[in-house]
Amino acid sequence: MRRRSAFLPVALLLAGCSSTIVDNPTPSATAPEPEEPPRPSPTAEPAPAPNGVAPATPADLARRSAEDYDDNEAGLVTASRVNAWRADWANAKPAGVAGDLVVLQLDPAAGEAPFVAAAPGVRVYHAAELTRLLEPRNNGIAAIGTVPANGIRIDRFMRRFSIRPNHDFVLFAAGEPSATSLATLTRAWLSFRYWGFQHEALGVLNGAVAQVLPAGLRSAEVAPHPFGGDVRIVTEPQDHFVLLADVGAVREAVGRDPLIDARPADEYEGSALGASALDDTCLDGAPACTPTFSGRIRGARNLPWTALLEADGTLKPRDALDALARGAGLEPSKTAYVYDLDGYGGALLSFTLLAIVAQPARWYAASYLEWGALNASHPEPALRALGEDSPWRTDRFPALTEGANSWAPASSGVRPLVFDDAVERSTRVQESDAEYKKKPPELPAVGAGEDGC
Repeated sequence: MRRRSAFLPVALLLAGCSSTIVDNPTPSATAPEPEEPPRPSPTAEPAPAPNGVAPATPADLARRSAEDYDDNEAGLVTASRVNAWRADWANAKPAGVAGDLVVLQLDPAAGEAPFVAAAPGVRVYHAAELTRLLEPRNNGIAAIGTVPANGIRIDRFMRRFSIRPNHDFVLFAAGEPSATSLATLTRAWLSFRYWGFQHEALGVLNGAVAQVLPAGLRSAEVAPHPFGGDVRIVTEPQDHFVLLADVGAVREAVGRDPLIDARPADEYEGSALGASALDDTCLDGAPACTPTFSGRIRGARNLPWTALLEADGTLKPRDALDALARGAGLEPSKTAYVYDLDGYGGALLSFTLLAIVAQPARWYAASYLEWGALNASHPEPALRALGEDSPWRTDRFPALTEGANSWAPASSGVRPLVFDDAVERSTRVQESDAEYKKKPPELPAVGAGEDGC
């Protein structure tokens, strides 16, 4: 079983685990397999936003970075851009941004000046709460893995840092270099984009503060959380919910659209099972989650998310990333469906495609943890999540999954939180969020003593 290899932020660090794989050369031998399993109804077309604004398409969300990242004013930005903004935000701010530069720094850098320094119009906060922008949510079938947080949590986050959506510019930054930290930043970026932030109002710092910002641009202090403002995410009319790919959309994409597996090659090939120390939907008593069976979604191409990074943990040049995307068979005329083990590496790849190489993409955040959990033929009853007749089964080899040759034991795996395997759609998250924007509840009270959940 493979562990995630990264230096984890303290707020995320959980114990790893060690267990064996239950070999089963013919996992599907428990029942005869049809050529193609029954499928749920096609994913419903997205409904218009409450004010009549048409929901965005994946192509609407894709942007192409400048060849030189120093020239970017959104998406992936560099220390030189941050320096120019800090020196004169009033005159250097991107076109269309009327408010402040709000820097949300995930963790402090080492040393006496651990934070980006504030300046006129530039507010900087220690924002370990970025990890709360995603959470397990019921998609109609199950709550496995994490997806963009619900509207109440997002609204509280806006007030926690006094962020005015698409008025202020939000920059996500990490203090110390870590592949996991960079993935966390891109997950936050995807969550904000999902809820309606425009590309032009969001940025991710390429490189950690400790790496790329000199002492003159750093500070020993950081502003306290303001807990103010009454602007909510529901004020943003644009719907970007298409960014999140649910399991029903992915099933419909099999054999039709490009699927990209961002896991290491051995997991993609089915010879290893990954383990996530960052997911909280594990079996009771299991310290880490694994998919319940090996393999990959049928027809998926492999593009490991680690291939996107330079040796120092920064993202590779645009043209190198573009070559990786084209080498995986992607082209701008088709939407890519991106997954990995638990959504972290897939988030980094989805950000790269959408914000750097202008490749339309949808992020399957629940990824292979959910895909593996939707089975009815696991040799151990504790991990048989679905009934034999469920249309949501993914364990019928090779109709929806290929390369599968082993099962994970019940002692280490994702908890099968099945709610209803007879539903026709797996879009409850998007439908619930659309309803929140249409009929928002009263603005929740937020105080300095609350945890933001």
